[in-house]
Formats: sequence, structure tokens, C-alpha cells
Amino acid sequence: MQPRTRSPQSETHAPDLPELDLWHAALSQFIEDARIYATTGKDQAGYRRAAFQDLIHGGPMLRRLSGFAFVDPELVRAVFLRSLPRGRIIGGVRCKAGKLTTEHP
Repeated sequence: MQPRTRSPQSETHAPDLPELDLWHAALSQFIEDARIYATTGKDQAGYRRAAFQDLIHGGPMLRRLSGFAFVDPELVRAVFLRSLPRGRIIGGVRCKAGKLTTEHP
């Protein structure tokens, strides 16, 4: 299944599809998993770290879920980065004023 392509109309109005609520819920869970990893560092199964890494790098999971949910993946990424706690180091990456920088020893 491929993400739907956007039309000029879909930029301002998402279609009324029965599965849209499902894709919004999946995207919300993806963001929540990334947020939990970013704030606690806890991830026994590995999927929260994967969600975090994919989200901060604008990876394929983010693009696919965003496409199905009819939302802009770059906007999701930007809002997530701005929401990260400043000064926190997460997996070798430090959040500084809504931007990520790599930590060097």
C-alpha cells in the first residue's frame, strides 16, 4: 500500500475517508513513542528509539504515516523538535533551541 499523493485540494482539506482516523492514531502513537524515548530514554523493545531516530531524521516511517494521514511530515518533524526538552542529550544528540546537534566527546 502506497501513501496517497497530495492534490492542491488536500493541502487545505483532507478527504473524508473511514481509515483516516486509524492513520491519525498510528501517527500519534509513533510520535508518542518518540517522545517517551526522548524524555525518559526507556526502550526495552527498541521501537521507541527507532521512532525517535526516524522522526528526527525525517525517515521513511514518518513520511509513510504522514502520507496516509494527509499531514506534512516536515511540519510534524519541526513541531516535534521544538517540543524536545532543551539541553537534554538523547542518544548522542543534544537538543538546543529546537535544533539537534551531535555531541562530540
